[in-house]
Amino acid sequence: MCDECSPTLFEHLPVELIEQIFTLLTPQHVISAFSGLNYYIDSIIQSMANLKLTVRVNVVNDITILKNYPSRIIDFVMKYNNVDFTSLISLRSLYLQNPSQKQMNSIRSHHFPTLGRLTISGRDLESKRKMIINFIIFV
Repeated sequence: MCDECSPTLFEHLPVELIEQIFTLLTPQHVISAFSGLNYYIDSIIQSMANLKLTVRVNVVNDITILKNYPSRIIDFVMKYNNVDFTSLISLRSLYLQNPSQKQMNSIRSHHFPTLGRLTISGRDLESKRKMIINFIIFV
Protein backbone atom coordinates (compact mmCIF):
# COMPACT_ATOMS: atom_id res chain seq x y z
CA MET A 1 0.00 0.00 0.00
CA CYS A 2 1.28 3.43 -0.86
CA ASP A 3 1.22 6.00 1.97
CA GLU A 4 1.61 8.88 -0.49
CA CYS A 5 -1.16 7.69 -2.84
CA SER A 6 -4.45 9.46 -2.83
CA PRO A 7 -7.56 7.50 -3.79
CA THR A 8 -9.51 8.57 -6.85
CA LEU A 9 -13.24 8.09 -6.97
CA PHE A 10 -14.87 6.72 -10.11
CA GLU A 11 -16.90 9.89 -10.63
CA HIS A 12 -13.72 11.97 -10.62
CA LEU A 13 -12.60 10.35 -13.87
CA PRO A 14 -13.07 12.35 -17.08
CA VAL A 15 -16.32 11.73 -18.96
CA GLU A 16 -14.40 10.40 -21.97
CA LEU A 17 -12.71 7.72 -19.85
CA ILE A 18 -15.97 6.67 -18.22
CA GLU A 19 -17.60 6.39 -21.66
CA GLN A 20 -14.68 4.22 -22.82
CA ILE A 21 -15.19 1.95 -19.82
CA PHE A 22 -18.91 1.74 -20.58
CA THR A 23 -18.25 0.65 -24.17
CA LEU A 24 -16.56 -2.48 -22.80
CA LEU A 25 -19.85 -3.54 -21.20
CA THR A 26 -23.28 -4.25 -22.62
CA PRO A 27 -25.79 -1.44 -22.17
CA GLN A 28 -27.81 -3.64 -19.83
CA HIS A 29 -24.76 -4.14 -17.63
CA VAL A 30 -23.91 -0.44 -17.66
CA ILE A 31 -27.40 0.51 -16.55
CA SER A 32 -27.82 -2.24 -13.97
CA ALA A 33 -24.37 -1.62 -12.45
CA PHE A 34 -24.00 2.17 -12.65
CA SER A 35 -27.47 3.69 -12.95
CA GLY A 36 -28.65 5.41 -9.81
CA LEU A 37 -25.20 5.84 -8.25
CA ASN A 38 -25.35 9.61 -8.54
CA TYR A 39 -26.52 12.39 -10.83
CA TYR A 40 -23.14 12.66 -12.60
CA ILE A 41 -23.04 9.00 -13.67
CA ASP A 42 -26.75 9.04 -14.63
CA SER A 43 -26.19 12.09 -16.84
CA ILE A 44 -23.29 10.33 -18.60
CA ILE A 45 -25.46 7.27 -19.27
CA GLN A 46 -28.31 9.46 -20.56
CA SER A 47 -25.98 11.37 -22.89
CA MET A 48 -24.24 8.38 -24.47
CA ALA A 49 -25.12 8.48 -28.15
CA ASN A 50 -24.10 4.88 -28.81
CA LEU A 51 -26.27 3.38 -26.07
CA LYS A 52 -28.51 0.94 -27.95
CA LEU A 53 -30.75 -1.37 -26.01
CA THR A 54 -32.52 -4.59 -26.82
CA VAL A 55 -35.11 -5.12 -24.13
CA ARG A 56 -36.79 -8.37 -23.21
CA VAL A 57 -39.63 -7.67 -20.84
CA ASN A 58 -39.29 -10.97 -18.99
CA VAL A 59 -35.90 -9.90 -17.59
CA VAL A 60 -36.09 -7.83 -14.38
CA ASN A 61 -33.22 -5.44 -15.28
CA ASP A 62 -34.74 -4.87 -18.70
CA ILE A 63 -38.04 -3.81 -17.13
CA THR A 64 -36.11 -1.17 -15.16
CA ILE A 65 -34.46 -0.01 -18.39
CA LEU A 66 -37.87 0.15 -20.07
CA LYS A 67 -39.21 2.45 -17.34
CA ASN A 68 -36.15 4.68 -16.94
CA TYR A 69 -34.78 4.97 -20.47
CA PRO A 70 -37.74 4.75 -22.89
CA SER A 71 -36.30 7.17 -25.44
CA ARG A 72 -33.01 5.21 -25.62
CA ILE A 73 -34.55 1.85 -26.60
CA ILE A 74 -34.28 1.07 -30.31
CA ASP A 75 -35.04 -2.68 -30.30
CA PHE A 76 -37.90 -4.12 -28.29
CA VAL A 77 -38.92 -7.77 -27.86
CA MET A 78 -42.23 -8.08 -26.03
CA LYS A 79 -43.58 -11.42 -24.86
CA TYR A 80 -46.23 -10.16 -22.43
CA ASN A 81 -49.42 -8.44 -23.48
CA ASN A 82 -49.79 -6.10 -20.50
CA VAL A 83 -46.95 -3.72 -21.36
CA ASP A 84 -47.52 -0.23 -22.77
CA PHE A 85 -44.69 0.47 -25.18
CA THR A 86 -45.92 3.70 -26.78
CA SER A 87 -43.30 5.76 -24.91
CA LEU A 88 -40.51 4.02 -26.84
CA ILE A 89 -40.27 6.74 -29.49
CA SER A 90 -36.84 5.69 -30.78
CA LEU A 91 -37.83 2.14 -31.74
CA ARG A 92 -36.39 0.83 -34.98
CA SER A 93 -37.34 -2.80 -34.39
CA LEU A 94 -40.43 -4.15 -32.60
CA TYR A 95 -41.19 -7.82 -32.00
CA LEU A 96 -44.55 -8.72 -30.44
CA GLN A 97 -45.54 -12.22 -29.38
CA ASN A 98 -49.28 -12.69 -28.82
CA PRO A 99 -50.05 -8.96 -28.53
CA SER A 100 -53.31 -7.75 -27.07
CA GLN A 101 -55.78 -5.81 -29.19
CA LYS A 102 -54.92 -2.66 -27.24
CA GLN A 103 -51.25 -3.10 -28.12
CA MET A 104 -52.14 -3.69 -31.76
CA ASN A 105 -54.21 -0.50 -31.77
CA SER A 106 -51.26 1.45 -30.35
CA ILE A 107 -49.02 0.61 -33.32
CA ARG A 108 -49.21 3.94 -35.12
CA SER A 109 -46.57 5.82 -37.04
CA HIS A 110 -46.80 8.87 -34.75
CA HIS A 111 -45.80 6.65 -31.78
CA PHE A 112 -42.88 5.06 -33.65
CA PRO A 113 -41.55 7.49 -36.28
CA THR A 114 -38.31 5.53 -36.80
CA LEU A 115 -39.76 2.00 -36.78
CA GLY A 116 -38.39 0.04 -39.70
CA ARG A 117 -39.04 -3.56 -38.67
CA LEU A 118 -42.24 -4.93 -37.16
CA THR A 119 -42.59 -8.63 -36.35
CA ILE A 120 -45.72 -10.12 -34.84
CA SER A 121 -46.18 -13.76 -33.96
CA GLY A 122 -48.70 -15.79 -32.07
CA ARG A 123 -52.27 -16.94 -32.14
CA ASP A 124 -55.08 -15.33 -34.09
CA LEU A 125 -52.85 -13.38 -36.46
CA GLU A 126 -55.42 -13.31 -39.26
CA SER A 127 -57.59 -10.80 -37.39
CA LYS A 128 -54.54 -8.66 -36.65
CA ARG A 129 -53.23 -8.67 -40.22
CA LYS A 130 -55.40 -5.69 -41.15
CA MET A 131 -53.77 -3.62 -38.40
CA ILE A 132 -50.29 -4.49 -39.69
CA ILE A 133 -51.21 -3.56 -43.25
CA ASN A 134 -52.65 -0.23 -42.10
CA PHE A 135 -49.42 0.54 -40.25
CA ILE A 136 -47.29 -0.21 -43.29
CA ILE A 137 -49.46 1.95 -45.55
CA PHE A 138 -49.40 4.98 -43.24
CA VAL A 139 -45.67 4.95 -42.46
